[in-house]
Amino acid sequence: MRELNSSKLRIIGPIVAAILVFCGGFAIYLHTDDYEKKATHVPENTIINGVDCSGLTKEETIKKLTGEWNKNKAVVKRDGKKVAEFSLAKLTYDIDGKIDEIIGTNFIKVLKNHSGSGKKEHSFKMKIASSAGLEKTIEKHKFLDIPYKVKTKDAYVDMRDKKFNIVKEVYGDNVDKEKVAKTMVAGIPGGDFEFKFNPKKYVDVPEIKKGDKVLKDEIKFDKKHYTQNFVYEKFNGTYQITPGDIKKMRFVSPNGDVTINKKEIAKFVKDKLAWEVNTQYFDRKFKTHSGRTIVTSGSYGYALDKEKEAAKLAKDLEKNKDFSRAPVFAQKPYYTGKGKSDLGKDYIEISLAEQTLWLYKKGKVVFATSVTTGRDESPTDIGNYYIEYKDRNATLTGADYSNKVSYWMPFNGNQGCHDAPWRNDFGSSAYHTSGSHGCVNMPPGDAAVLYSQIEKGFPVIVY
Repeated sequence: MRELNSSKLRIIGPIVAAILVFCGGFAIYLHTDDYEKKATHVPENTIINGVDCSGLTKEETIKKLTGEWNKNKAVVKRDGKKVAEFSLAKLTYDIDGKIDEIIGTNFIKVLKNHSGSGKKEHSFKMKIASSAGLEKTIEKHKFLDIPYKVKTKDAYVDMRDKKFNIVKEVYGDNVDKEKVAKTMVAGIPGGDFEFKFNPKKYVDVPEIKKGDKVLKDEIKFDKKHYTQNFVYEKFNGTYQITPGDIKKMRFVSPNGDVTINKKEIAKFVKDKLAWEVNTQYFDRKFKTHSGRTIVTSGSYGYALDKEKEAAKLAKDLEKNKDFSRAPVFAQKPYYTGKGKSDLGKDYIEISLAEQTLWLYKKGKVVFATSVTTGRDESPTDIGNYYIEYKDRNATLTGADYSNKVSYWMPFNGNQGCHDAPWRNDFGSSAYHTSGSHGCVNMPPGDAAVLYSQIEKGFPVIVY
């Protein structure tokens, strides 16, 4: 190995020594309070967006800038007049990186940024961290409640049947509230706090058009996953679950994952199926003994068991096999055959005006009798009901009475048909003042006949 020239050593030695001394001194300096402060505080004489932030920490700077900036109000003007004003008090800003640059992100930048004593001015946009809350507030403001004739709508796939037709988009004249809010908020970071609103510039336009590929792809996907035959059998026909409802209850993701949505199932059963298959408390037409058509409703009829039906439907959707079945009912009518009405041809008809009861079997009167119904102050309720049960030798009690009867046939809670051996004014108008407490009083012999001819669930129509 060649030895270094002694003269070169005399030159290099002091240089190396000086470098070592400098580096050591600089390393020591990096741990001094002076450097630590410079590395964590805004330089002196620094103005940011017109706000003096000298010597503040990053957190203090952000707080001060935010506070000063949010003292402004977002003002909306239309035709030169102020129509709305919004507070910015709750807005926060994503400006950490900007403050870091002003302080210095490494020791060289720290030393450079903190050098000199002159004024340092900075200006930048106050990038909003989240504007969703303010945008929603703007969208709900009354200045955007502008009358329109036609509402803009996107084109969409009609999921009411398996044709999957595309419904064309609609070009309306309503204002796009979301666009207004986003445009208005977009100007705030740069200091544009006054928004000039011209409704014509913000008319809503459809985002999805009839010919768009996204709809064609959706139809292809829907035909693959939502064409099952889920059919309910009703007394007067059938009801098929639409592809749209299947999609809500049995959702298939783009990658094929299936989600059974029990919340949507319960909603479907309550809001759609029940209205299709229930007849209890629904209006139904009835042709009276005299030939007059009336409309009645009451406790008689089909009543869906919503919880059990929802559980059964969830299992059907999991199996994903076509079905055709009757719903799960909590109550069924006496007549469960097909036809336009669930009343059938066997029923009891009671006319309050005529004070008469008729018993129908197979559509024909097989028995009739005069009765006495509730007095005016406690009338027999109008409606269609059913015989809840039959009882022999019952005691009927109330606030001011206790009567023993041989034949008790309740159809509406504490109202029912029964014998009334204490009465002899059946069929007269006396019921207005001296009628029953709501029951249908019958001659004892006729009550016995009726009792023998009917059973639990038998329809009762009162009018």
